[in-house]
Amino acid sequence: GFNRLTTSVQQIARTQHAQARIEVAGGDEFSQLGSNINNMLAALEQTQHKLRESEARYAMAATGVNDGLWEWDITHDLMYFSARWMEMLGYEPKEYRDSSKFWPTHVHADDLPRVYSQLIEYLKGKTTLYEAEYRMQHKDGSYRWVLVRAVAERKDGRAVRMAGSLTD
Repeated sequence: GFNRLTTSVQQIARTQHAQARIEVAGGDEFSQLGSNINNMLAALEQTQHKLRESEARYAMAATGVNDGLWEWDITHDLMYFSARWMEMLGYEPKEYRDSSKFWPTHVHADDLPRVYSQLIEYLKGKTTLYEAEYRMQHKDGSYRWVLVRAVAERKDGRAVRMAGSLTD
């Protein structure tokens, strides 16, 4: 009963395999609980499978485009830059920077006020798409003109996440 159910749940928690199932024997309340847990594990397994498929599609699409992709978690001030984004600026993917501080340090100083102004207008909801053209500094010190396009995810009218592309 209870001890067998507890042992099974602990083992599943340790291995973290959604494919695992609890052995159900009989019709008592512990078996019913085990059966309910198995149903939840089956649903979790299906969700994980769909997530893996979605991640594979995204990875294929990201590899197939010539643009650099980026995502900014505004709430936690973290940025993700695709390998292609880093490559366009002369960096190796292992030189990845997850802070939003990396990006503005590479925007040409003469362009930065305009870029910030356009970004603020977009974040305030005054435009439907963020689009800006400016110079970014390559690792070799030279500057490259880029076109950046992005959209934001909003919650309660406030931008919480942005994702977009960088075109050379």
